[in-house]
Amino acid sequence: MYSKLKRTLLSAKFLPLVAACLLATPAFAQTGQKAGKEKAQRPSKPTFNLNEKPEKKSEDGLSSQTELVLKSVSERYAKLRAWSAPFAHESYSVALGTSRLSKGEFVFVRPDKFRFTLNGPAEISDFISNGKEAWYIRFPNGRKKSAQVQHFQSLQNIELDKYLILLRGISTERPEEKAKVLRDFKVESLLDSSKLSLLLTPKGSSDISEVSITFENTKPTPASAKIVDSLGGEVTIKLGEAKMLKTIDKKAFVPNYPKDSKIEEFR
Repeated sequence: MYSKLKRTLLSAKFLPLVAACLLATPAFAQTGQKAGKEKAQRPSKPTFNLNEKPEKKSEDGLSSQTELVLKSVSERYAKLRAWSAPFAHESYSVALGTSRLSKGEFVFVRPDKFRFTLNGPAEISDFISNGKEAWYIRFPNGRKKSAQVQHFQSLQNIELDKYLILLRGISTERPEEKAKVLRDFKVESLLDSSKLSLLLTPKGSSDISEVSITFENTKPTPASAKIVDSLGGEVTIKLGEAKMLKTIDKKAFVPNYPKDSKIEEFR
């Protein structure tokens, strides 16, 4: 049953990730390029400096750069208590070799209330959580006609930490929080003058093989995110202008679908 829940969430192409979830890398941030399309180049001959000391690692085994990026990402997400943003959503299927594009918008309130909406053209759907239960609703013939609804009566058996990583992010403010991140993920980073990226590889069994989040250095909210599943499929999310929410519309976390919709229950 739990594996079915995971497959269901992956089919939802959430995030993020939704999230989380999310897409190309700087490595993450270059969109439109698929692996193998660039002309292969012979790597230059490596040079070695015997006097060069290897980069020091922290007590957690992270490089100084990754420590810096991890801390920066955690601090930025700590300020995102309630926020929303429009986004462009691209899902790439390895089996079909094609991409599907949609536009959408999300609303997120810590710790786990969210509405993640796709408005087409490739998919029209809502993924909603009120903090206790969740609904994934697909509208194959438009929002006014019968929908396909999957109702998850409990959030405890869903990998929300991984799927919500784009919206909720990660926290390393307390030692136990950082320890949990390092227990759950292999953590790497990229950093240059304009952006920083955090690359997370889940440890242990997971339907997700890689999650990455990219920030522009001058902005407090993510610019893009990427989720790669265990079969090589990719979901990329590029965020538009984000808003910090001072008031919350509770209706955002209430599902809305026609009465004749087909509902599948998951306990």
